[in-house]
Amino acid sequence: MTLRPVFLDTEFITTCHGPDGLISLALTDHQGTDFYAVNSDMNIAALHNNPWLLKHVWPQLPLTPGGDLDLDHPDVRPLADIATGAARYFSTHHRQAHLHAWYAAQDVVRLHQLWDNDWARMPEDVPRWATDIQSLIAMAGDLVLLPTQDTPEHHALNDARYNRDLYDYTARELRTRGIHL
Repeated sequence: MTLRPVFLDTEFITTCHGPDGLISLALTDHQGTDFYAVNSDMNIAALHNNPWLLKHVWPQLPLTPGGDLDLDHPDVRPLADIATGAARYFSTHHRQAHLHAWYAAQDVVRLHQLWDNDWARMPEDVPRWATDIQSLIAMAGDLVLLPTQDTPEHHALNDARYNRDLYDYTARELRTRGIHL
């Protein structure tokens, strides 16, 4: 079976280890099929207590003119709706998805938290593991000219698309060395 590469990124609050720590989640593939959602159930107070998140992530979210999270924006959804949307994303294709992410472990944990990390509850189409793009780059060795991200960083969908670009670049480099992913 040919696996369908899917590229994942999440933004999260490091001090919140439960579902309220998810800020946003994005998935994309080579066909440009995207899923992006911002968690309306996130712990906004904890986010605001983290200067790095407040500076780099908060401005990337849908905000009202007053600077609050725009709860009426279509990308801002309750956690249950994000779980439904992510499950639908994985189930709408006829090929099993293979996740890829930058430092993938935390992103996969945040994805699985949509179902309380209960694999019995998690839809079977949702991948249980991911390939870490950083490990592929390490396998390739002396890559010095990685592509640069030309969209604002720390927006989960921009970062998922950039993960796709990094994966494609690294896969091409590995193929020139006789290694096929």
